[in-house]
Formats: sequence, C-alpha cells, structure tokens
Amino acid sequence: MTVGCSSSPYTPGEVRFHLVDEPPVQTPPAPVTVLLRLATDESFTSFHPEARLPLSLVLSKPVYAELSLLDPSKPGMLLLVHSCLAYTLAPYLSWMLLYDGCPKQGISQLLPSPDSRHIKRMKITVFPSVATGSSSHSAQRRLALLEDPEVYFLCTTEVCSAASGDCSVSCKTGTIREFDFAESV
Repeated sequence: MTVGCSSSPYTPGEVRFHLVDEPPVQTPPAPVTVLLRLATDESFTSFHPEARLPLSLVLSKPVYAELSLLDPSKPGMLLLVHSCLAYTLAPYLSWMLLYDGCPKQGISQLLPSPDSRHIKRMKITVFPSVATGSSSHSAQRRLALLEDPEVYFLCTTEVCSAASGDCSVSCKTGTIREFDFAESV
C-alpha cells in the first residue's frame, strides 16, 4: 500500500492523504544471446573455436559466418540481421557486407540455414580493398602498413517477437548499391 499526500495553495495548512495505486510489476525481458561464429567451411558443421582467435585465413578463400539466437525464451522469437560490417583497426578500412538485409553484390551472399527463424548464414567472398589489383591507390597504400591485417566483424541484430507485429528485414533493392566504404573512412 502506498500513501500519497498533497496540498493546495488555495487551502493553506490543509494536507490531504490518499491511497495511490501501485504500478503493475513489470517483468524485465529475459536476456537474449546472439552468437557470431566463423565456420570452417560451407557445411557449417564445424566452427573455429574462440580460443584460436584471431584466425589466419587465406584472402582468396571465402569466410563463412553464422549468427544464431541461443535458447530463445519464447517460441515466437525471430532473429533479424540488419547489417554486418567487416573492419580493421588500422589502417581503418571497412566493408559493408550486409545492409538492410541486402548482401553486397560480389562480396557477400546470404545462405540457407536449417532454422531460418533463429540462424542466419553468410558467405563472404572477398574484401575488395585487400584483394590484389584494387583500383584505389590510397587503399593500397594504407594496406601496405599491414601485411596481414586483423579483420573484425560487427553485425547489428534484433530479436523480435512474431506475436507483437511485423518482424521482417526486407531487402528492397536486392543488393547494396556500389559505394567504396574503404574510401569513406
């Protein structure tokens, strides 16, 4: 029980007490875990262990990334992936792999998964400014600073309840329009 008191400037010296309804107890949302793992190959049956990170990979070989919603607390929960970015700390290069659900043509593609509600998979073919023959002279000069750059992955995700409305990320254009993100940094 909560008691409130109030007074009025029109009735000095008078104080009123009244019962205040307590707000309903709100249960905090259950914690949600989204895991990003790198698969050893396109089968997604084996993953590189965290203890062996960072990985040393051959640039001409594709990278297979999987985002998964671990132990969804409610049956109608869906994993949405809005964007994914690969970047280096130095010389500050970045590559947009996925934006608004659209993969970047020639660089990444979405792959089918056994549980598309909770698991999203992506094949990353090449990092354009790292590939030999890059047309960007300044990108080549910056990459010369590192022989084997560490590339980090960052994805923005959302966990949505199908019961609460629209749970979709729709790719309106099919692929990301051409833009040299490495040059924009």
